[in-house]
Amino acid sequence: MDVVVVSLGTDEPVSGAEIMVDEASTFADASGSAIVNAMRGSTIFVAAEGHDPADATVPDEGQVRIELRPNVVSGTVTGSDGEPIAAVRVFMDGSELMTETGDDGAYELAGLPADGTLIYKMPGYRLTELMVGDEMTKDVTMEPFVARALYAPSAIFEAPGRLEKMLDLIERTEANAMVIDVKETDGRLY
Repeated sequence: MDVVVVSLGTDEPVSGAEIMVDEASTFADASGSAIVNAMRGSTIFVAAEGHDPADATVPDEGQVRIELRPNVVSGTVTGSDGEPIAAVRVFMDGSELMTETGDDGAYELAGLPADGTLIYKMPGYRLTELMVGDEMTKDVTMEPFVARALYAPSAIFEAPGRLEKMLDLIERTEANAMVIDVKETDGRLY
């Protein structure tokens, strides 16, 4: 039985993919192909570095084609001027998966699920969020952000309407952030 392993959506062969049937295993060659002995109806399991594992059922005749979804995202982070930004934190929301961009703005992050959200975070720039999806090359342009904040003591929450007045002031002026002090001098937290 001829088995062909390719990367989902690209038809690029996944060389070195481990192909397992029952207790036997083999590896795909440079063209993503391997020959295995398998009975009709058997399940073939495939695993490869940088891809989600997959399985397929052996058909009555013909080759088995298995597509593996890549799970490594990579790209470059630049500023609006086109220059690379170093030390941008790139992480998946709700996960411990994280990396930082290098001096050239390049990054790579492995093990991502298709339904995850990538967060790009760097002081002085607006936070950027992208869905992972099937496209695993994500070049990002981050927009500069200069905070013009209003300071509000924790007492802003004590009287009705105070917070709304501050938010209205932000709407009417060039202020774009608010710093709220939530700790009193005696250590109490609001």
